[in-house]
Amino acid sequence: MKIDLDKLSFAELQQLQTDIETHMASRKDMRCYKVTFYVGFIAKEHTNDELCGPNTFSDYFGVHLYDHIADGFGLGEHEDVSRCEVVELKPEEFPDMFKL
Repeated sequence: MKIDLDKLSFAELQQLQTDIETHMASRKDMRCYKVTFYVGFIAKEHTNDELCGPNTFSDYFGVHLYDHIADGFGLGEHEDVSRCEVVELKPEEFPDMFKL
């Protein structure tokens, strides 16, 4: 269904806006966010030798650090968050804050 907004009165436009805002507030199932951020991990300065690649770091991050994020942001259980994607950067791709 397409609404021709040019044919609506100002009062009808205001009501439509109110209806849309009310509907959007009720549709929490439509909200899903992807957040991407960098985690600096300098292997030579870390004592955990098991974190030797993107997959093991992803597993560690997903299990151990998730709890801190979940508590801080009020997220649900582990099952409510998809597996984190970890990509190993080349030194020239490091963000400035992690360059040695």
